[in-house]
Amino acid sequence: MLAIERYAGEKIRFEDQDYVIEGINRNNFDDGIDIALFSAGESISKEFAPAAVERGAIVIDNTSVFRMYKQVPLIIPEVNPDAMSRLFYGKGAIIANPNCATIMCLIAMTPLDRYAKVEFDLSTFFSFVFPTRSNTDTTNLECWPKN
Repeated sequence: MLAIERYAGEKIRFEDQDYVIEGINRNNFDDGIDIALFSAGESISKEFAPAAVERGAIVIDNTSVFRMYKQVPLIIPEVNPDAMSRLFYGKGAIIANPNCATIMCLIAMTPLDRYAKVEFDLSTFFSFVFPTRSNTDTTNLECWPKN
């Protein structure tokens, strides 16, 4: 388990086994990490996610850093799982996820859309509900039809 230096050396107990937290650095990803979950803040994601990808890891990033990158899929597994089909283990990639409110809204709205086709501009809807840029762009969310 990796974390920022402040937590290096601490122990976490899981299923009767102690794990020592290591301080994150670019060399941590040389050990063949398949999947890396990033949720330590934007500066950590910016610095270390590309290093993990270069070494073949699939990074699932919980920050807003990569949400607006056209080449990074914005994925909600319950909504658009097919967007993950172009990712291959060992090749390295970043997956972004929307913020928590957007995820919950789309999990609820997707079945409605599949049944009755939602007839409005989703980005306009989100600009009223979630008035920040990172939440209004649905370009990378591959489940909604583009108008």
